[in-house]
Amino acid sequence: MTASSVVGALVVLFLEGAVLSFLTLSTERSYLSDAAGIVIQLTNLVNRNCVRAHNANQGRSVIMRPRLAVLITIVFSAAFFRLMPHPPNLTPIAAVALFGGACFTDKRLAFLVPLSALLVSDLVLGFYSQMPIVYISFALIVSIGLWLRQRRTLVPIAGATLASSILFYVTTNFGVWAFGSLYPKTLVGLIACYVAAIPFFHNTVLGDAVFAAVLFGGFSLAERYLPLLREAVPAKA
Repeated sequence: MTASSVVGALVVLFLEGAVLSFLTLSTERSYLSDAAGIVIQLTNLVNRNCVRAHNANQGRSVIMRPRLAVLITIVFSAAFFRLMPHPPNLTPIAAVALFGGACFTDKRLAFLVPLSALLVSDLVLGFYSQMPIVYISFALIVSIGLWLRQRRTLVPIAGATLASSILFYVTTNFGVWAFGSLYPKTLVGLIACYVAAIPFFHNTVLGDAVFAAVLFGGFSLAERYLPLLREAVPAKA
């Protein structure tokens, strides 16, 4: 067993234990089995992915496991901020989705990990009527992150972050208008809904910008100083 495998295993186990412990302290018992199942299935998927990578890459430096484990830890840690007191819309939702799409090598994990983190936090906070719209918006932002994969520099990240904020604003407020009862189902009602949400849009942009800077900037520094976290590349023949 390599040192990288040991580190990866320890981080995965720490993540699983920390999340499950937090849920035990923070949720009603009826939610525990669902949340625990999400984390355990996610951990199992990571482990299977690492085993396949190791078997398929004999002769290469396999560093997939610790990178995946650290990325999962970052995503769940960022999602934890939703549970803390904060101004309306000043949350890491879009930044987490963008970061996941841009940094997870496996596209399945790019969607699964951020969506699982969002779901676990919703299990704690409670479900709400606009959840389907929020999750659709979340998945679309992950797709923007996929585009960002080979463009992780300042300007593309800033542009993608702003685009994510706009996308979230447009889709979620459309859902409020379409499925809520606050506004008439007319063009005037739709415009009124968007206008009423403008004061909250400021916080959305600010939160997305701050969390995107922390996530992308922090992980970029970690990759620079910890080669273990860099994406695996084939060894030269």
